[in-house]
Amino acid sequence: MLTEREMDKIIHRISSIRLQLEMFQHLGNAISYVSIKETAMFACMADKFFSTQHEQLTKSLEELDTIILYLSDMNDEVSLKEYREQELL
Repeated sequence: MLTEREMDKIIHRISSIRLQLEMFQHLGNAISYVSIKETAMFACMADKFFSTQHEQLTKSLEELDTIILYLSDMNDEVSLKEYREQELL
């Protein structure tokens, strides 16, 4: 069974990732609606946005992988005990 502290950590990570994804969605929508006369400028802005978004989404996926590993370890009593001992150090 997870402790309240461990559950809070998981919830905090998921909330953080969700906020990042929502932020990128809004930013993507804003860029889509912006009318820029200079096509090259728009292309440059879009390229920067999507490369940054790719990095952030990759980071978010790594966080989700960490959460999945964390949760799978929680099902293993030995891993849970070791995890708690390491947290106390």
